[in-house]
Amino acid sequence: ERLLALKHEVGRIPDQERASLLKAVDQNPLLFEASPHTKLLIRSQPFDPKSAAQKLVRYWRKREELFGDRAFKEDVFASPTYEDYLKFYDNCEETISDPEMDDILKGVASDYIQCVNKSKIDALDSLIAKSHEKDRGALLDALGRGVNISSDTKLLFLKAEEFIETKAAARMMSYWKMKKHLFGSD
Repeated sequence: ERLLALKHEVGRIPDQERASLLKAVDQNPLLFEASPHTKLLIRSQPFDPKSAAQKLVRYWRKREELFGDRAFKEDVFASPTYEDYLKFYDNCEETISDPEMDDILKGVASDYIQCVNKSKIDALDSLIAKSHEKDRGALLDALGRGVNISSDTKLLFLKAEEFIETKAAARMMSYWKMKKHLFGSD
């Protein structure tokens, strides 16, 4: 994928040269996914990841030279779409497991995934707790019997519904209702 190739090349550039870009990523972790400048570089034909990385680094360095700290103000970044967030999450998972990826980007990716996972699981748990008894009964029955529904299991339901908590909660409760119907309470 072009975005991953661009990130690899950015990671090969010395920290000192890409300092402005790193400030921008620190301010807006979805910079690679949501920035119109990055999207333009990725869509260019022919695509040269090394050249694109150098252009992106130069862009942010020049931007900082022109505007100082104002170059990194929150209101100058494009607002990411929901699709950008989903893409960023997927890219973060790839980044963490990629042995060639830069440690700084791995840290940003890890922090983001932990934050999203926690907030989404908390929201899922809250929605289930507020659901009608008949909808969550089979799930509560399973929990009452000591079934451990891990965070990883909850993430499977969330990922299946593109992290939309209401859909994931409905799917999870429906799953346990069907499981009880098919196999009983044992």
